Amino acid sequence: GKGEGGFTVALLERNHEGLRMGPRHIPLSAAFMNGTVEGDDVWIPMECILGGQERCGFGWHMFVECLAEGRGVSLPAGSIGIARSVACGVGAYARVRKQFRVPIAEFGGIQEAMALSGSDGLIAVAGGDLMNAIVDNHEAPMVVSSIMKQNCTERGRRILERGMDIAAGSAICRGEKNYLGNAYMSVPIGITVEGANIMTRSFQIIGQGLTRCHPHMLELILSLQVPDTASKKEMDEAQQKFIKQLKLVVQHGATNFGRSVVRGVGSTFSTMTRSKKAYKNGDDLLAHHEKQLLRLSANFALTADLCFTLGGKLKFEELLMGRLADALGAIFLGYSTLHHYSRRRGIDGLEAVTEHAMLRLEKEGQDALKEAADNFPGPLGGVASVVMKLGCFPMGGFTRPYRSPNDSLTKEVSKLLTTPSEVRDMFQENLFVTKEGDEKIHQISDLIRALPVCCEADRIAATIRREKRDPTPNEADVIAEADALRDVLIQVDVFEHATKEEASEGYVRPALAGTIDRLSNADRKSFAA
Repeated sequence: GKGEGGFTVALLERNHEGLRMGPRHIPLSAAFMNGTVEGDDVWIPMECILGGQERCGFGWHMFVECLAEGRGVSLPAGSIGIARSVACGVGAYARVRKQFRVPIAEFGGIQEAMALSGSDGLIAVAGGDLMNAIVDNHEAPMVVSSIMKQNCTERGRRILERGMDIAAGSAICRGEKNYLGNAYMSVPIGITVEGANIMTRSFQIIGQGLTRCHPHMLELILSLQVPDTASKKEMDEAQQKFIKQLKLVVQHGATNFGRSVVRGVGSTFSTMTRSKKAYKNGDDLLAHHEKQLLRLSANFALTADLCFTLGGKLKFEELLMGRLADALGAIFLGYSTLHHYSRRRGIDGLEAVTEHAMLRLEKEGQDALKEAADNFPGPLGGVASVVMKLGCFPMGGFTRPYRSPNDSLTKEVSKLLTTPSEVRDMFQENLFVTKEGDEKIHQISDLIRALPVCCEADRIAATIRREKRDPTPNEADVIAEADALRDVLIQVDVFEHATKEEASEGYVRPALAGTIDRLSNADRKSFAA
């Protein structure tokens, strides 16, 4: 027959003879179907095989190719949806909800959580846009899709956790008004499937790409794979090729070391002397952070060269590979974020969110490389650690200049997400919002529409307090409308019966039934005594 050895992919109808759709799983109450497919003596016509007879045995190739595209697009898309929902829904809720007569958006802890969610959301959106463009270009990069899957799903989880912290009780009580609960329950699905994030981070990202991404290492390895039966001429050619590639590997490593030192010192001084408000100039924002990413790229290249001192044992040093995956992910997503800003820089306030995101990514990359240098394994680990520290951080702690965003920037980003702004409008893109007047409950839509009214009411209230006067009739109407909206939007769902079983006549909750039995036994014992 045609094709190759291996498993084959076929598409069969549900009622195909011999095929049984078995019992279903319930993956954390998620909506998509997931279950077993069984069959005995199932006859598969050749026309049902994907690609026909010529593609028999190509199932693994098809699987890997689809996995590279699918996990880099579909799973990050879920995290992007979470980011948009939290930015728009929870951002509005933080302004609508009041505590001690003050919107909780004015509390420092809430501002920190909102700013982190906003910058993580921007990183996910930017990475998703770039990954989609790569797939549209008919490319299927395994390493990039692994970075996207692992990074975006992890950031999506953190975004949702912060959203739950802010929404608090309204995110705990399930029902139509709770738009976070089901997502919170199902978010581990994207983290654990198609290569669990633990495996993706500590094995796949670096293990798949380190050798093939090196410009000379693969040729060096191939030059050693000459069979013993080769002719003397072939052996001589292989030897010459090995010597040539070895020289190129050494030259490449020396170049990376020098480049890492020069860029490390230069980027440190540019970071230390940069104004805290320099990001407001878009050109400066792009130029500065591109320089920092070039520095981190040089640091990473040097570290990757040093990893070859481990030889085949590298695949077992998963702690090291995990840290390098963090650094590589920060670099890739940093470039994605800058690319996103360069395309959308007309959005007012985007500079602040981009600055917040880039500062965090640069610190993530720096910390990952520092931890890798401190814990470099292997027989030559001590030597490699010294070389790495000299190359990446030639002046010690002074050449580790990246810090977390300052408080003023955090407050600015939080304000952009909790008041009407073009940044909120950007996050609202591709987010479903019901038509005004729709009687169906859709909490995110209601919060989005209530935000301008509540902000205007707060502005009026602050003005009349400052001027020590009563509100005008129009101002009083706005305040009353905002109070009415707040009263509705902070409510949670309540149920007479949580399930259909509880609604049946004579139903007694199991916990209560056990309590009655225990109390009855206790009464009998006390009477007998």
